[in-house]
Amino acid sequence: MQIPDYITKLLWDVKIQNLSMVKDADFIIERVLEYGDQPEFSWLEANFEREQIINKLISSPNLSAKSANFYAFIYQIPKNQIMALQKNYLNKQSRFSS
Repeated sequence: MQIPDYITKLLWDVKIQNLSMVKDADFIIERVLEYGDQPEFSWLEANFEREQIINKLISSPNLSAKSANFYAFIYQIPKNQIMALQKNYLNKQSRFSS
């Protein structure tokens, strides 16, 4: 399956032709969760298993608190189960803390 243009803009730092929907699924899911809007999220849900998306949501330390909170609400996942919302990861996300 080819990745549509409106998704490739979220993958700006990689060569799209080198991506595999299977091998690079975690990377693609994480990028869409962090930077995508409704059309990209709809594509994500249509092309990946719900469980796979939820597993990435739970295990990714790279999601912003804003994105992690939003998808925790969407998927009804307790915030204490989401790695990006744990205190040690929240502190790393602040660009303005000293």
